[in-house]
Amino acid sequence: MGSNPAAPTTDSVNVPTGTSPPVGFSLWQSLNEGEERIELTKDISAMTLALIAAGEGARLRSEGVTVPKGLVPVLGVPLAKRTIATFVQHGITEVKCIVNEESPELELYLRETDFGVPVEIIVKSTRSSMHSLFTLAPLLKSSPFFLATVDAIYHPSDLKSWIDRCHQSENAEGIIALTRFVDDEKPLYATLESDDRISAIGDSAAGSEWITGGLYWFTPNVFDEIPVVEELGLERLRKFQEWLVERGYRLYGHRFGKIVDVDHRADIATAEEFINQWSGVAK
Repeated sequence: MGSNPAAPTTDSVNVPTGTSPPVGFSLWQSLNEGEERIELTKDISAMTLALIAAGEGARLRSEGVTVPKGLVPVLGVPLAKRTIATFVQHGITEVKCIVNEESPELELYLRETDFGVPVEIIVKSTRSSMHSLFTLAPLLKSSPFFLATVDAIYHPSDLKSWIDRCHQSENAEGIIALTRFVDDEKPLYATLESDDRISAIGDSAAGSEWITGGLYWFTPNVFDEIPVVEELGLERLRKFQEWLVERGYRLYGHRFGKIVDVDHRADIATAEEFINQWSGVAK
C-alpha cells in the first residue's frame, strides 16, 4: 500500500465554530418550522463532511441552467447551502469542500456564507468525483468522515438514522445510503446480505431493488487503495466503490426512503415536490 498524495494548498473560511445555527439563518428555521426539532446526534465532537461540489453540471447546463450545480435553487435555497445546513443540523462540526476552477461564483458563495461551522475549500478541477475525493484525502486522514455531493435531496430523518448508525458501527469501513427510488440514466445497483453488508455493487448487482444514493461514510483506510486504483486507471467514484467491495472492504448499506438527484432541470420540480410533502415550507 502506498502513501496518500501530498496535500494541495487550501484556504479556510473563518466562521464561528459550533453546531448552533447563526442568527437569521433562514434555512435552519425552515427545516424546523412546523415540526419538532430533530435532536442532534450523540458523540459529535469531531464530525467531518467531505463535500464534492466540483462537478460540471453538464446536463443542467445543456438544459439552460446557467449557474453551477451547487447554486441551483430548490425552493429558493441553493443546493450547496441545503446540503451543508442539513448536515450541520445533525451535528457536523466542519466541512472540507472541493470546487472546480470554472465555478468562481460558487467558491465565492461558500466563502462568504456563514454556515455556523468552519468550511475549508480546495479549488481544483478534477476528472471525476473519485478524483475529487482523492484530492480531499489529505484533509480526511485522522478520523471517519461523511461524504456527499451537492445534488441529493433526502428526508432529514433518514439522514439522522444513517448518521446514528455510522456512529454505532464497530467494524464497518463504509456505510452507503441506498434507495429504491430509481430516476437515473445509470443507477448504481447494490446487493445486500442479511446483515446489510454489500456483497456486490455495479453491473454484478444489476436487478437489485437498491441503488446508491450519493451519501457515504468511510474510514480513512479506504485511501490505502489510491495508488493501485490510479495505476489501474479507474475513473469514477462508482468504480472505486466496486473496487472496495471486490477487495473485501466491509461496506454496508443503509436504507433511505426517497433520494432525489438533481441532474436535470425537471429534477428541480421533483425535488421541490418531495420536500413539500414532508416540509410544507416555501424556502
